[in-house]
Amino acid sequence: MKKIIRRHNFNETLINNTFDYFTGKLHLLSEILKRKPENAGTLFRQAYDAIGDGVVAKQSKKDVLKLLTVSKDLGINHFRNAMNPHEVELKMGNEIFKVTTVRDNLSYTDPVYWTRYFYTALLSRDRKAIDELISIPEDFMRKAQIAYDEIDFAIVRFLKGLYQPTAKLGNLLQEALILSDPDENESARFDYLMYLKVPELNLYLLTFSNDNEGFNEALVEALESHKKFWSKKSNNNDSEGWISFPILCACLIAVNSKKYTIDVESDYLPMWLITGDMTED
Repeated sequence: MKKIIRRHNFNETLINNTFDYFTGKLHLLSEILKRKPENAGTLFRQAYDAIGDGVVAKQSKKDVLKLLTVSKDLGINHFRNAMNPHEVELKMGNEIFKVTTVRDNLSYTDPVYWTRYFYTALLSRDRKAIDELISIPEDFMRKAQIAYDEIDFAIVRFLKGLYQPTAKLGNLLQEALILSDPDENESARFDYLMYLKVPELNLYLLTFSNDNEGFNEALVEALESHKKFWSKKSNNNDSEGWISFPILCACLIAVNSKKYTIDVESDYLPMWLITGDMTED
C-alpha cells in the first residue's frame, strides 16, 4: 500500500499571495536588472517562495515551470553580477543583455543559497546552468556576507560532484554525512540538520546503494522530517516548506540515474516535477 504524507497545516489565506505578487512583475525583471543587477538575489528569493505557493494554489504546471526557469536565471545572474568587476551578460528567458556590475555586500552568494540555485537548475533540466553553478569557486562563496559552517560547503561539493565525472562521490557523500551530525554542530542548527539535511543526504546514500526499497523507506522518513521542521509555528507559513526542493531533486536523480520507482505520495512532492509530465490534472 502506497504511503501518503500530507502537508502540514498553515494559514491558507496566504495562498497565492507570493505567487500573485511575483508573477505580477515578471515582465519588469529585465528592466530591473538592467538598472540594479545586484537585486537578482532578492528577486530569486521571491521567485523561489512563489514556486511553492503556485503548487499549493494549483496554478498551471506551465506557470510553475516558468517560475522555476525564472528562479534559475536569477540565481545564475546573481553570481554573474557578484563575480565580475565591470560588465557582464545577464539572461532572462530568451533575452540576453549587458549590465554594468554592482558589487554589493555579497549577500545571497553563500553555500546555502548556492544549493537553492542548484535545485532550480536541476528541476529545470538546464545542464548549462548546472555546469555554470558547478564552476563557481568555493573560495568565492566563503566571502559571502554570512559565514557558514563546513557542512554547508561539504554539501555543495557533493552536489557539484553529481555532475562531475571524475568526482569521488562516495568520499564526498561520506564527508557530508559525517559533518552533518547535529550533535557536532551549533545547537541553533540542530533542527535544520536533523530534519532537512541528514534526510536529504540519506536519500543519496540509498540511491548509490542500489536499494529502491530502502530509498522509498528513507523517502517516507525524509518527508515526515520535512513536515516536522516546517510545521513548527515559526515556519509553517513559509511557502518554501510547502514543497521540498531538496527531496524533489534527490528523487529526480534516483529516477533518472537508477531508474527507481517512487512508491510514496505526498503534497510536498509534486510528481510532475520529477517525471516531467506537463499534462494538467
